[in-house]
Amino acid sequence: MVDVAPPHVIDVFLGPGDFYFGDEQTRIRTLLGSCVAACIRDRGAGVGGMNHFMLPDEGKLVGSHGNISPGGRYGVHAMELLINQILKLGGRRDRLEAKVFGGGNVLPGMTHSTVGQRNAEF
Repeated sequence: MVDVAPPHVIDVFLGPGDFYFGDEQTRIRTLLGSCVAACIRDRGAGVGGMNHFMLPDEGKLVGSHGNISPGGRYGVHAMELLINQILKLGGRRDRLEAKVFGGGNVLPGMTHSTVGQRNAEF
């Protein structure tokens, strides 16, 4: 069975560091492991979005991470970007609902703080 969006629905797939926002005609999907996706919406305004961040913040990382947006790859920035865009579309902060997914431990045998755990704590 192939999952195909109806013709009037915008179907978006997020990779690490991406975020997307839209109205009720938008379907956003992603695939997670240790990364986290926050889904935020204002049901009253019919707008919302999702981000897919890799780490809570920059921490001690140095260097480039390819085509990943610097703002979108870190939770501290990705959350602000997403919420601000929803507010620009007419959402109200006091009506925002959120669901958060991911933060898995994808490297078995690691007993110290993992990326997934740090993301989940954020």
